[in-house]
Amino acid sequence: MGSRRHPNATVASHQTVARRYLGDGFAWLARHLTEVPLYDYQCGAKAITAAAWSDVRTHLYEPGFAWDIELIAVAGAFGHRVAEVPVVWEDQPDSTVSPVDTTLKMARGLLRSRHRARTIREDRLHELIDARNDERTLVEQFSAEVTDD
Repeated sequence: MGSRRHPNATVASHQTVARRYLGDGFAWLARHLTEVPLYDYQCGAKAITAAAWSDVRTHLYEPGFAWDIELIAVAGAFGHRVAEVPVVWEDQPDSTVSPVDTTLKMARGLLRSRHRARTIREDRLHELIDARNDERTLVEQFSAEVTDD
């Protein structure tokens, strides 16, 4: 996982103070709610082995920005090694990310990702909750869209 917050990352230009605090708060919360301790859960740079992708692909439901945290939580739940790699980062000040709306969606996605990871780890409570899950995974949704065209 790429990381803008890794101690060895190079940050050419920073986000606004408000966005940095929101990001730091989210990273702190994610570190405490997932079993994968990272500095940065939201950097867009991700790479995954074919074997890990084979395990996780049918357990991903979260679209948008929450996809990152779910990928990390699910990979960790399967016992795949998640390594954090420093990146060179330059903030794009014209970002269209809504601090309030995105924060709420990310919090919801984090809780749902924790639930899915716990279900994979066979946590009895989360398995019972998941028994009612009738959602389609992102792979299923994408496959349906492709076949509809």
